Amino acid sequence: MPRRGMFFRADGSNILEPEGPILWVTVHFSMASGRFRPTSSESMMRLVAERCRSGDATISLRPLHHDQPCCLSLPVGRGPRREHILGYAADVADWHWLEIVASREWVDIDRILAYQPWWVGVA
Repeated sequence: MPRRGMFFRADGSNILEPEGPILWVTVHFSMASGRFRPTSSESMMRLVAERCRSGDATISLRPLHHDQPCCLSLPVGRGPRREHILGYAADVADWHWLEIVASREWVDIDRILAYQPWWVGVA
């Protein structure tokens, strides 16, 4: 059974995570690693795309955002090489950004970042 995802349609309904033999690309948001705090769905997706393109992401067989704080995982297809997988993840992040800008979906940044007490008071 699909899990509840981090993305929502404009009407508030949840976009469930896909099942099957896919890979997941995860971007972590942490003060220690020099990341900045996304303040909107748009800025989060821009940051995710940038980190994927720079190779600063983790590839796994499951979404890490259910088990680890302050990260977002995107489903991607399998690819022959790491750079192809990360490039596809960046394209997925860009697609979500377009959907967000068009007000067709949003990402729950409060839920994603809720586990880090050091975010409080950080601009």
